[in-house]
Amino acid sequence: MRIRLLILLLACLVAAPSAASAKEANTWDKRCTFASATATTIKAITLDYHRWTGRCVRLSGILAGRHLLDGRKAVLEPESPWDEKTKHRLLLYAQPWRDIAPLPKGRPITIEVIGKIGSCADANAAVEQMSRDSGDIVMVGGYCHTSLETYVTPDIVRVLSRAPIARLTEAEVPAERRKLVEARPISGGRDAHVAAARAFAAAIEAHDEPTYRRLRHPDVADDIAKFAGASPPDWLRENIRDAHRDFARQALPRFALTTGAREERVFVERADADDNGDSPDRYVVCWCTGPNCTGRWPVIPADADNDPVRPYFCATTGAYELGAGRGTVIEVEAARRIDGFAEPD
Repeated sequence: MRIRLLILLLACLVAAPSAASAKEANTWDKRCTFASATATTIKAITLDYHRWTGRCVRLSGILAGRHLLDGRKAVLEPESPWDEKTKHRLLLYAQPWRDIAPLPKGRPITIEVIGKIGSCADANAAVEQMSRDSGDIVMVGGYCHTSLETYVTPDIVRVLSRAPIARLTEAEVPAERRKLVEARPISGGRDAHVAAARAFAAAIEAHDEPTYRRLRHPDVADDIAKFAGASPPDWLRENIRDAHRDFARQALPRFALTTGAREERVFVERADADDNGDSPDRYVVCWCTGPNCTGRWPVIPADADNDPVRPYFCATTGAYELGAGRGTVIEVEAARRIDGFAEPD
């Protein structure tokens, strides 16, 4: 059976609604302007995207990564690209061959966007129909290959304000709406995951590279053990060098208190707590870097980013399969990002 890659442009043309003119539906490369754009809101589009697909719109909101949010609490919505239920965020996206206005880098800011509305859901529905009609395997290319999101192509981007936008706090978000929730004491594997996270933080503080490598790069540590007493091959030497560079770059948390006196919280993502509460896939273990973090812990995974402005340091643990017959171990990481929401005063 032939496999054909159907480019996203074609899918969008096929899926364009009748409400949009034929000319508009067939000119996706034509840029939107202030004159051709209709002022609207993110929620109006997401509630009835068929009405807007293929049309030029003018939107304002918070730029956060690759998404435009209509407010800070939009970060509480599901972030899965397969979820079509989001009402307060839009993906900023364009086909790979189409030039778009550059998006400002750094922390979230308030912007205005003028662009054309498209739908990954419609693109996928169109190619599914083509696949049924032709008997071929037809796929959507680009980002929509793994997404059902509604998006806007940013033809014009204007910064409205660079004022810092603070992250959400526990006081603003009820426990039932937080995306990070406290892990149950009886959750499967909790003790082992917490112990691994603590050992990871201790290895960073003690500059203990072998322990750090065993927890952060368990595959490399396992390969080193296999070649014990023998000269490692070139590929393993390169992997060891990569792991060393990662260790050298790892930020050292500035804890004000000794290990036993630190506030510690153990979180899981709400999806794990709801769907697999007995044995979560991942844990997020955080420690207060100062004497007190009451009300200041992260409420979404993105805020467990180890930005130096945060009052806490977090390590994320998960199961890592070493390979056939090599078993499963716990992997730990403490990724650092500095492009998240600002820290509240």
